[in-house]
Amino acid sequence: MRKFTVLAILLVVIAVPSTMFASSVGAYAAYWDTDDAGSGVGPGVKLKIDILPVISLDLRIARVDLDDLDITVTPMELALVGNIPLDPLVPYLGLGIGYYDVDSDGGLSTDSVGGFGLAGLEIRFGDNFGIFGEARYVAMAADIDTALQIAEDFEGDEITFNGFGANLGILIRW
Repeated sequence: MRKFTVLAILLVVIAVPSTMFASSVGAYAAYWDTDDAGSGVGPGVKLKIDILPVISLDLRIARVDLDDLDITVTPMELALVGNIPLDPLVPYLGLGIGYYDVDSDGGLSTDSVGGFGLAGLEIRFGDNFGIFGEARYVAMAADIDTALQIAEDFEGDEITFNGFGANLGILIRW
């Protein structure tokens, strides 16, 4: 938990100065179905920074509880997103990298770096509010020895967190 708090504070320290350039902030529900650790849901937040009308950066952090192995993954991600502004609809595609903190109920933890791709749709309601939905695929594997200690009940020689997911959320725009 302390590691999550430190990482969340670091994200805030990076994100707060970025809000002068940001176009929106959002909250979402995240779903992730992994190869070996099961599926799970959790909350997330994102900060969207428009570089051009058709290109943006997303800073994201979430916390997903994966049910099969009783572990929690905290993805902290940065995505480069291509937008197609067709007001009020904005379809988008993106690629990103992430730092993934993996914690077990027993107190063991590890971390890893991974990548993801996403496709989504933002629907704008006026100038200041919107909703979004997106599908994503994450490719990530944790340090095998540590991950196996975290997942004591897991049988196999590696744990991968590759899998599809979805996010649904709201956006406050300015």
